[in-house]
Amino acid sequence: MDTTSATANALLDLHAAMTDPGQDDASHAAKPFIIDNEQAANWIVRKIVEARAYGERAAEWAAAEKRRAEQEEERLMFLFGAQLRAWVVAELRRLNNRKKSIALPAGRIGFRHEDSRIAIDDEDVVLAWCRQHLPEAVKVSEKLMKSVLADHVAATGEIPEAGIHIEPAHDQFFIK
Repeated sequence: MDTTSATANALLDLHAAMTDPGQDDASHAAKPFIIDNEQAANWIVRKIVEARAYGERAAEWAAAEKRRAEQEEERLMFLFGAQLRAWVVAELRRLNNRKKSIALPAGRIGFRHEDSRIAIDDEDVVLAWCRQHLPEAVKVSEKLMKSVLADHVAATGEIPEAGIHIEPAHDQFFIK
């Protein structure tokens, strides 16, 4: 099932769940969920807050699982990486062909050529050298500091002639 169909089915399920729970009689059509009182508004706000909390818990769980998997990979490579590398070298020699990798049921293992590259050990030292010998390698970036601009506008009332507008104060809809 593609993502669009799954999303549509989930929305249909949600709509079905939001019908009037008092409709037990199959002969009556279910009433659509309408927010027309405090109880209904509270129910939908509770569902939104629960969905946010679930999203946060899911993200935390996923981050913890990613850390766990990375640590497990590091541990396995520490314990068995040298043996695995030696086995691959021996197996590639035994096969005596130009292949540089071996396909296994769980994945592919082997070697790939990487061209030489620059590895920066101390960026400040290299940056100073580039300023003197290779200035085109140095990128200077500018960033607008909105807080400083906002303080200036608040203090003086002066604003740039173009590229800016003041949004009037308004009530922002929120759910917490």
